[in-house]
Amino acid sequence: MTRLYSSFDLDHILRDEDARRAQELKDAEAAARRAVIAEKRGGTPAVVPSAADWFSIEKSDSHFLLHNLVVDGKMGDYLWSGALLSGEHTQEEWLSIPEYRTVDGIKFGLPSSLEWGATIVALYHHRNTKDPAQQVLLEEFKLSLVDSLKKYVMTGTRTTYDPRGNDFVEHNGNAFCFVQGVALAGENRSLKASMDTESIAWLGVGAREFMDAVKYVTDSTAYLWRLEKPNATQEVCALVLGVDVKSWFYISANGSTNIPWHARGVKIMPRATGPGVRVRA
Repeated sequence: MTRLYSSFDLDHILRDEDARRAQELKDAEAAARRAVIAEKRGGTPAVVPSAADWFSIEKSDSHFLLHNLVVDGKMGDYLWSGALLSGEHTQEEWLSIPEYRTVDGIKFGLPSSLEWGATIVALYHHRNTKDPAQQVLLEEFKLSLVDSLKKYVMTGTRTTYDPRGNDFVEHNGNAFCFVQGVALAGENRSLKASMDTESIAWLGVGAREFMDAVKYVTDSTAYLWRLEKPNATQEVCALVLGVDVKSWFYISANGSTNIPWHARGVKIMPRATGPGVRVRA
């Protein structure tokens, strides 16, 4: 397979990515509306594509390139490191010191829990692919994620618990997304379908969808650890994800930002075209 990307830094290419992805989604939604209107007028039955119709996995050297992954409502191509990055570091170290995150000359970022959530859900929706090559890559990527999660992984997401109940969640230093004004402290328990507030704030997807996806990808049951009661003053906690031997998928939103953990790396890539790459028309 032809290598898609060289090792030089690609950050300067990504300047207009967000605007372009937003326009792509807007164009797709407009096309879907036109198809539905045409069907109502007696034309060809509407076939409304979903994000899952455009998703695909590619192996680039030892890393995994996910085409058309939707994270926080934006579609893009995401390169996941093929294995854990070097060493165990605190959240601040992972976010601020890039040499910890360089593999094969590629500067990876620390995935937020939104990117983890979107990736797990995308694999779940991709489970019925009819493409044999995609089936192989899907299983390979699933196994690599589970292997990493067994060692527990740091995310770029942190929660500030406020005694007044105005908790807020930051994803990668507020550069990626910011959620505030919700009460997130509460009972430590297995995730249930009614817990959309917590699931969306921390993972960017609804609780039922995430529960089903976690069961498929890790054969585990999602369990939420958090502060059960707010303290007298604000407390900032890192969010760590992991799978243990008892088949629980832990969303640990009550950990110290100063405790070192392993991490996978992720990088938003320029949108690729060419043979074997599925992109939207």
